[in-house]
Amino acid sequence: MTGGAGCGKSHVIKCVYQEATKLLRQLPRLPFTGTAAYNISGKTLHSILKLPKSLKPPYKGLGNSLDEVRAVLSNVEILIIDEISMVSKDLLAYVHWRFQQIKGNNRFMGGVSVLAVGDFFQLPPLGRAKPLCVAEDGMLDFWNENFQMISLTEIMRQKDDRAFAELLNRIRVKGKADLLSEDDRSLLIQAVTDPKECPMDVLHIFATNKQVDNHNAAVVASFGAVTVDIQAE
Repeated sequence: MTGGAGCGKSHVIKCVYQEATKLLRQLPRLPFTGTAAYNISGKTLHSILKLPKSLKPPYKGLGNSLDEVRAVLSNVEILIIDEISMVSKDLLAYVHWRFQQIKGNNRFMGGVSVLAVGDFFQLPPLGRAKPLCVAEDGMLDFWNENFQMISLTEIMRQKDDRAFAELLNRIRVKGKADLLSEDDRSLLIQAVTDPKECPMDVLHIFATNKQVDNHNAAVVASFGAVTVDIQAE
């Protein structure tokens, strides 16, 4: 499931998670002690599945950790992977092999249903790895072989400012060599560019943590309240 910013991807994840959990609780074959739908992001796949540092073949099994991982994931029926743009082909292959081992069968992902959510126009995988949607010769391609793409198109978050939201999505897919239309350029020029002209109480976005810290400190100082330090015990 993909789509631009503000189209409701996170909301759909919550709905799927809640509805799936309600339905899976009713299955008599599941000794339901936790949640049968697991939502994990690309950053935590390594920790929950105990993946090795190197994801290159040959596959390294769980060994003595198999029982420990099975205790947590053996009843999982639906796997929701968020931020799928950050998942490489090697990582997806390892997740597939892990669930085959956990579930004890040779079906794709061990028979677990997978909902992958994200936007391939956002963060790519770490290092030099190509996103899942980019075909590469000689690479295992579990993505194109097993997934169907669903795109959310209706903007929900900025529905009260549709012109600006639609502009953001046009920029999202714009190539570096593509020129902005005059209408889009005019709308962007209306934005405040001088920080001194921007009110302190609106959302600010900075490129570095240092700039964030400086701004936050300035906002706190503007309140005029006395700062009290309390020594923790």
